Amino acid sequence: MHWDQAAGLFRRGGAPPGWRLRPKQQPLTARAKATTLAAIALLGALPYAEEMARCLRGTEAGQ
Repeated sequence: MHWDQAAGLFRRGGAPPGWRLRPKQQPLTARAKATTLAAIALLGALPYAEEMARCLRGTEAGQ
């Protein structure tokens, strides 16, 4: 998307690379942020929930 900046990293382009952090011109909507956080929480917690279920089944079976 920013070939001039990519080329500038290797001193091939006319523009030097920009290392400043800048806010996006079109920031994410609140809905997109909430969806992303919910997906991270779900996918992060899912393996732990599955392991808890295995542990509880093993305890009930007397293992």
